[in-house]
Amino acid sequence: MPVLDPRFAPRSGLAAPLSLAAGSAASDCAALVSRMASLSGRVSAAAPGAAAGLATELWSAGERQAVFELLARHALPSSPPRAEELALLRSLPVYPRLVSPDDGEAGSRTSVDAAAGYAACPQPLLQLLPRGAAEALPPSASRLLLAHRPEWQPLYAALGLPLLDLAALLAAFVVPHLGSLSDTQQVA
Repeated sequence: MPVLDPRFAPRSGLAAPLSLAAGSAASDCAALVSRMASLSGRVSAAAPGAAAGLATELWSAGERQAVFELLARHALPSSPPRAEELALLRSLPVYPRLVSPDDGEAGSRTSVDAAAGYAACPQPLLQLLPRGAAEALPPSASRLLLAHRPEWQPLYAALGLPLLDLAALLAAFVVPHLGSLSDTQQVA
């Protein structure tokens, strides 16, 4: 991805990132994701779990954010992504959590697995919950909530991640963890 975004110039080894013709960023990004997914299949066979050989564990917070922004704006081709492309996109630790399970702060990033129960959650929904319910969610539940903005929804939808409404948030995240809430929070 260094060739698509100037924030990756230091890692690319290029004096300056390659420039893209106006209007071609989406198609170039989609083609890059396709090529990376093809490479990922070969790398994963040689070293399973290696996040497509991209050394994502070395990415800074800014680089993770830049990759996410790039994907959210340009990664989706007009046709549905292939299985290997989806696997690659899901493996990248770039998706912003709504609340970090480690320190309660928003902004940590994770890879996603639709089968694990990750879901996009608009921040205002948490304010509709009974007082203290969001904070009382166990880390196993809160780590699955991804930050959401409307412009990110096409990417999340392509990855198979649902967008929560209040009923879905209560059903999937709050009600199963009622036992971890205090009596006061349960009554609210």
